[in-house]
Amino acid sequence: MSRAPDINIHDLRLATMRRLGALGLDGPSRFARALTPAIFLHGQRGGQPRGTQTWPVYDGQPMVFLLAVCLADVRPFDQDAALPAEGWLNFFVAPSVSTHPSPLDACAVIHVPDAQVSDAQARPTLPPRDGLCFSPQPLTFTSGLHSALQDYEFGSADDYAAAFAEWEALDFSDGRGDEEAGAADTDYLLGKQIYGTEAGLETPRDLGAFYQQRFGLAPSGFRALLTLRRAPGDAAHEFISASDSVMSLTFFIEAQDLQAAHFGRVLVDVTVD
Repeated sequence: MSRAPDINIHDLRLATMRRLGALGLDGPSRFARALTPAIFLHGQRGGQPRGTQTWPVYDGQPMVFLLAVCLADVRPFDQDAALPAEGWLNFFVAPSVSTHPSPLDACAVIHVPDAQVSDAQARPTLPPRDGLCFSPQPLTFTSGLHSALQDYEFGSADDYAAAFAEWEALDFSDGRGDEEAGAADTDYLLGKQIYGTEAGLETPRDLGAFYQQRFGLAPSGFRALLTLRRAPGDAAHEFISASDSVMSLTFFIEAQDLQAAHFGRVLVDVTVD
């Protein structure tokens, strides 16, 4: 079953800023901002998209539907209120993401209001092709925290460097600042593309440059919207487990797009073995 968050991210950020202040590092804390609540997903995903009347395509081919998330179920775990309060998010990805390097725009995320989902006639007809959906099973949620720094979260290299300097000043060797928590080897909303207790883990691709070239807009930083990971046994999403090489798949959304609930410019990055 889903359980309510037991990590108060706001108190944790405040405690981090106080600790930095005691070290003489006053002012807005970039590292405290990078402390990110993650929402872990449990259970296989699949079924049909919820409420959308269009099935997205990429290079003329229908995308694969991965999962739909009910935002009302997620809301109690979204401590930053980063996601819309209602409706569903439908996640699609192009089959070509299994190539390397994968196309960053080979995905789609469709937000559908609750009123549209309630109309059974709004669901699309499946394209006449196998392998575009997976077995439907219910999702449950638990809360966690990701604290490892990721360069894509920051609007500039200077901001990232300042956050890294704060992380080093906190000196986690005594264990008092290492707040990483949550389920291992499972999928999650928000959080970070790669997480752990070491700082400096970065996405290997320049999301900012691609976003600016593709959409003509300068990004202010990105959030990892959804991450699917390879896991032992049958815990991984079927799309991951069916691949010989894909280790993880992360949807990214620009920070201001997320704030505006605009999901038309989402990117996807894939790590391969």
